[in-house]
Amino acid sequence: MQVLLSSVAADASTIYLGWGAFTIQLGNFIVIAVMLLLFVLALVLPFPAGRKRK
Repeated sequence: MQVLLSSVAADASTIYLGWGAFTIQLGNFIVIAVMLLLFVLALVLPFPAGRKRK
């Protein structure tokens, strides 16, 4: 029961970002931004050079 109460109390100090009708929690926004950054890096960075076939 104490774990449930502590999780409810932690939610009260959450920071939300809003733009028009769009609202997102700061922690979720950071996770999404890091995932997008990793996706873009995976597209941009070259593959490691492999052995050339003869």
